[in-house]
Order: sequence, then C-alpha cells, then structure tokens
Amino acid sequence: MTIWNVMRIYDEKHVYYEVFPYSASVIRVLLCMNHGLCHVINFVWNSRWSEKSAYKLASKKNAQ
Repeated sequence: MTIWNVMRIYDEKHVYYEVFPYSASVIRVLLCMNHGLCHVINFVWNSRWSEKSAYKLASKKNAQ
C-alpha cells in the first residue's frame, strides 16, 4: 500500500510543496522515534491515499 505525502521543500528564495510516495510501514518507523505520535499526526495530516488527490493538495498549497 502506498501513501502519498505532500512535503514542504525550501529553496533559496521560496517554499514549495512536492509529492512523495511512501510505504505504509513508515508509520511504524515514525512511532519508534522520539515524540513519535506527533510525527505520525503531522505525516497523516499531509498525506493522501491516492496520487491524484495528493497532487491536488500540493497545487492548492503552492497557490497560497
């Protein structure tokens, strides 16, 4: 199963958003980290189940 995450990318002059695919097992890895639940919530908040909806979210965030 693939989770599509929209991540903030910093350039020298501005910020833009890109879509990256992740395996569903990344949630287990995030939970093992320090403050894991906060990382999982942040990851899920910016993730989508389909690639199309992730690109739609990224374009919405880039327009702002």
